[in-house]
Amino acid sequence: NTSMQVILSSGTLGAAFQAALLGIPSIAYSVDVDSGDELEGNEELEPILRTIVRESATYVLRNGMPRGVDVISINFPRKVNRDIRVKLVRASKLKFSEKIDVRVDPRGGKYYWLFGSLIEPEEGTDTYVVHKEENIALTPLALDMNVIGPREEVNMDSLIRLVNILNDALMRLQNSR
Repeated sequence: NTSMQVILSSGTLGAAFQAALLGIPSIAYSVDVDSGDELEGNEELEPILRTIVRESATYVLRNGMPRGVDVISINFPRKVNRDIRVKLVRASKLKFSEKIDVRVDPRGGKYYWLFGSLIEPEEGTDTYVVHKEENIALTPLALDMNVIGPREEVNMDSLIRLVNILNDALMRLQNSR
């Protein structure tokens, strides 16, 4: 669920945003896999997922959501390496070059199949961190997409503290192996 292009159509993030609308602290976790079967028995990724989910949820339960943040999106790469890190980044705009294929269903009705191919991601974005660096992207998101009106200032110190806690937990995990 990296990039605004994907975020805007993600069921995972849609559910997190709906919870945030109700004032429920929301973290969306996503892994770059084609199927849930890739997660089963993945002995390298599983302890990392467990650690990050536990530590980030504990942080938010104890401290609340950082000011100015409605949803925290955490994206994991498909493959993990020993030096994996969590990076605080913004969402890229695009992940795919979109193509639309006009098709016909068995009843003769037209429908549109949206697909695309990966494009080169911009450095410093969730897509770059997950797909190029194979690190974990932590992307703070806000519900207010209005251009007009006041915006709440984001508590960057709280976000940086969360990233440091997660990276410390990863370091402890790696040292225990």
